[in-house]
Amino acid sequence: MIVLLPSALGMMQTAKVNPTTPSAMSGLHPQFGLEIFSQLGLGSDGYTNRLFRAPAVFSSLVVLLLVMVYFVHPKISQQHKLGALTTLGVLILSMLIGPINLVWHMFNEPSGSPFRYSFLLSFVMITIAYEAWIANPNLIKNRFKLSIPLVAISLLICGFCFIKFSHFAPITNYLALQPNSLRTLLLNILLILLLSLLITVIPPKRAGIFIASIILAEMTTNFNDILTSEPLGNQPSYESNFSNQAATLQKATPKSNLYRINQSRGQLARAFQETYLGYNDPLLFHFNGIQEYSSTLNESTRQTLKMLGLFSKNQRRISTAGTSAISNMLLGAKYNVQNKTVTQNQTYVGMGFPVTNQFINLRLKPGYIFSNLENILQRIRATKNPYLVKETINQVKHSQLATNSVQTYTINITPKISGPLYMDTSDKTLNYSQIMVNGYQLKTMTNRAHHAYLLKLGTMKRAVPVTITFKSSARNALALIHLKSLNSPRLNNLVTELRAYSFQPSYKNNQVRGTVTRLANHNWLYTAIPYDSGWSASVNGTTVTSKKKFLVILLPFHSWQGLTT
Repeated sequence: MIVLLPSALGMMQTAKVNPTTPSAMSGLHPQFGLEIFSQLGLGSDGYTNRLFRAPAVFSSLVVLLLVMVYFVHPKISQQHKLGALTTLGVLILSMLIGPINLVWHMFNEPSGSPFRYSFLLSFVMITIAYEAWIANPNLIKNRFKLSIPLVAISLLICGFCFIKFSHFAPITNYLALQPNSLRTLLLNILLILLLSLLITVIPPKRAGIFIASIILAEMTTNFNDILTSEPLGNQPSYESNFSNQAATLQKATPKSNLYRINQSRGQLARAFQETYLGYNDPLLFHFNGIQEYSSTLNESTRQTLKMLGLFSKNQRRISTAGTSAISNMLLGAKYNVQNKTVTQNQTYVGMGFPVTNQFINLRLKPGYIFSNLENILQRIRATKNPYLVKETINQVKHSQLATNSVQTYTINITPKISGPLYMDTSDKTLNYSQIMVNGYQLKTMTNRAHHAYLLKLGTMKRAVPVTITFKSSARNALALIHLKSLNSPRLNNLVTELRAYSFQPSYKNNQVRGTVTRLANHNWLYTAIPYDSGWSASVNGTTVTSKKKFLVILLPFHSWQGLTT
């Protein structure tokens, strides 16, 4: 309960409770087909199908045969058989029928591996098989000694043929991921014939050691087969790069002061064959970061970070891709870490600052990143001219590829001011990984799901032309693109002003404490601490009621000049 209850409370604040899109598993159609029979034998799982597969139920061919023996054994009561059949039926149906399967996943479709509790089915099969074994399988009738291996072989062949020859369009891609080797099928058939002889003909005392040896060989073979398909990392490389990254982060990790570190391009990536994004490096290296991968990721926090421009692939992830000078200021990110380089963020002001009632009334809008950032800055300190200056596209060239409708666009702009140039687009066909600026391809996160996030194109100079190339299949691709330059001097003036009375607290265990001076008409303290109902706050020793704004906590100043929280 120490683990489960906090997890359950955390899950109630995630996207699983209120999904933004209907679940693909909410229908009454079966969630898997005859391919499940192929998983009864060796070689049914691999790395490629780990996320999309029928329930993984392999627990040895011995178990499969003994389960069949159980239901025809004369010494096992009908009551026991009915109970076992009901248990197996409930587990199988709960996975087969979408709405029931969703009950196991907080009524929301999981992102991959949709049958994570299938080990329960394997466990029940093993217990049933053991009961059949101690009842002596030799006692079943001769006709069952012949029919049981034939049924087992037929099931494996059925699963093999379904994967190989089915052309049902919606599941074709899914079936293509399932291991389906003819050589493995033949090996499974030979094992079934051998095991059937050992189980039903030879007395258990004489066959036991041989059956145990075959089980051990099955498990070793299957484990090795799956392991060789995994793109494993390099252990010596991981060790050395772990030490190097820990040493790098130690330069920026606070002992008691509370602030965040914006880390990208971690050194551990060198140890992996696959793309390593370092989502949980803050947990691994004990620092307060921005990125996270968690099944209990607070949905309000995730949506707010998306509205500030950060990239979120799905309901479990938030990435540092899309951070900007403005979001770093709002989130209290003091240091930027890239590989072995640690630089202090020029827009860091602390973990909060006093704000007026006007800030309280601000509402962020999904899909309007530039408007959200501009409105936040204007509510902190209003200016006649914007902080983010809209850039105008001067010239456009585009060419269509011969093979499809994708067009290559080349646009030119002349920046109105010097500073960082950002791009935002609602074009779901635009390929983020193929954007080029002045002939150089940007190092951007692959965005196959086409989730919008803020993209920094570089730091430009006023009146120096910039050429941007991208690919899109949208008819109105240019209308969906927004380009804006950040007025760095204006933002830096605001940063300087905020630093003079910012909130820079210390923390120990679960307590955060700091002092800040209230300004005239500033009735609230904005903090970059994520809001949660578990927080309690006091101002100068008096308990106050905090307020949720975006993802963070706001504390009332009331009439005091100083604040300790």
